[in-house]
Amino acid sequence: MIILYVATMTTFVTLDNLRVGIREWKARPHWAQDFHSSLYANLEQSRRADPTLEQWWESAVIALGQWKALRSPVREKNTRKAIYQRGLRKLPDIRAQYDAICTAHAGSAPDLEQTCWDELRPLMRLAKKVKIAQSWMFASKFCHFLLPNCVIVTDSQIAPLHGASYKNYWRACQQAWKTCDAHEPLIAELRSAIRGTPPSTYPWATKITELCYAGARG
Repeated sequence: MIILYVATMTTFVTLDNLRVGIREWKARPHWAQDFHSSLYANLEQSRRADPTLEQWWESAVIALGQWKALRSPVREKNTRKAIYQRGLRKLPDIRAQYDAICTAHAGSAPDLEQTCWDELRPLMRLAKKVKIAQSWMFASKFCHFLLPNCVIVTDSQIAPLHGASYKNYWRACQQAWKTCDAHEPLIAELRSAIRGTPPSTYPWATKITELCYAGARG
């Protein structure tokens, strides 16, 4: 099981694994070939434009659909409209959790090295209630859209958990990034693969970790 490999091998964040992950990503032509550079810029702009997060949520729910995060066997309870309405009702609590995380880091959203799981857990649990599902895929993508620099995506195609806990996956990925001493070459490698110019807030650590995880699986 790959999650056991990740949990015990903190060196999976490597240039070789990143290159494999990038190749796997590019082999899927329907995936954004700018590695979501424009999406991150748009989500950041909408989050800053509206303190209620309603504008952000309107953009995020569209992106969640594009990222296949709205699919569900419980279709009558998890229609796009139902998920949107549940999310809308929870936005005040979600905003409060987001603000609490930022307040703990001098008013700014933290990056992967700065934060810890206990800070993220209340927000992740709130997000999990927006969609009626056992999987952490939706919550990870929801929270990644809000805090892209510290929440790592899990996805059945490129970063599956295979039944392991998201907490262990996140902690293993954070540890792998923190113990890697080659951040700049990794960032340069991904930057060269991105079409266009990424925004200044591009989530290098979480995207590289996700791609390296995919590469390690390969």
